Amino acid sequence: MQPRPHELPMKPTYRFRLVFECLCAFLKRDDDVLVVLPDGRYGCPPMPSHCDHAGDGDAAGHEACGPNMPAHIAAIQFNPCELAPDSDLQPDLVFRRPGARSEQALLFLTGQDIALDAPLFGAPAIAGGRGAAAVPQSAAEAEDLCWVADVSRIDAAAGVMDPSCAQPGTNASLTGEPSSPGRVVARVSLKGGTLRSLVLGLDEQQEPILFDFQESDALIPNGFQQAITSAVAWDVAVGEETVTLVLSSFDGTTRRLQFSFAGLPMGYTMQVLVKNMPLDSLLEVPYCIYPGDTIAVDHHFAMYYALSQSPPRNFWVPLETAARANGPICPSASFVEGAAT
Repeated sequence: MQPRPHELPMKPTYRFRLVFECLCAFLKRDDDVLVVLPDGRYGCPPMPSHCDHAGDGDAAGHEACGPNMPAHIAAIQFNPCELAPDSDLQPDLVFRRPGARSEQALLFLTGQDIALDAPLFGAPAIAGGRGAAAVPQSAAEAEDLCWVADVSRIDAAAGVMDPSCAQPGTNASLTGEPSSPGRVVARVSLKGGTLRSLVLGLDEQQEPILFDFQESDALIPNGFQQAITSAVAWDVAVGEETVTLVLSSFDGTTRRLQFSFAGLPMGYTMQVLVKNMPLDSLLEVPYCIYPGDTIAVDHHFAMYYALSQSPPRNFWVPLETAARANGPICPSASFVEGAAT
């Protein structure tokens, strides 16, 4: 006698989540969403030569956004206990924040294209639901991906990503030489699942903060305000006990970062973070940012313009209109796809 459908054993289902924080640019395409991480290891990446602020691809290009841009380190952060024993890749660093219940592992990104090894097709479903207000009016509206700052809305030309920055296997060097300073340190291709805003900048009353987009040197408002997310989440369902990120280095080598759900309850959500931020923030060093101090983290936004096909004459950056309760924000940005020339 054949079992009835409702009597069939259920296949275990887990949830895998990638969370993107700090300098991560989102490019919506027909078949995927590509997340491009600007190469901020030397400060600001070099700018294309037709930008008035540009250098010529050497060290001057790294100062295009100003002399105080700190180095940003790109890394994948995860719980080392969830790493599969036979993973090709192992952590570069394991640390424990004072008072934390568990350790965290970091794998530094130095020039990789990344994708989940799973039969997923098509671009992720994009969370929507935002109303007309410049800040969300409900929890559902807060998940809208629109809270990622849209560079095209700030500056239409600057919002078009240079096609070379989306090209796999390259650091998007302005000279075309892999040894030259590049504009891209990593890319992550997202297929299937859902993509949404995860955490908004909040004030002391836990209300979303309005951000003004202003010119970074003259601080002249351009009339654009909205709430901004400090983290974006990509969620997919996983039907196996292992999940693998494939990292293809720009030099042609491919290795696998494999995680295991073994021993975890069905429905468990495994969270892995992709970060691109200053090292002290990456290591979650306590008291590296003091309440009340003036810290121009928002100005890091100008580093995105290295990815633009036509960087703007004026570098617009978001500045908060109220004090933040959940720390400074180095916000994400979204671009539109440019035609190859």
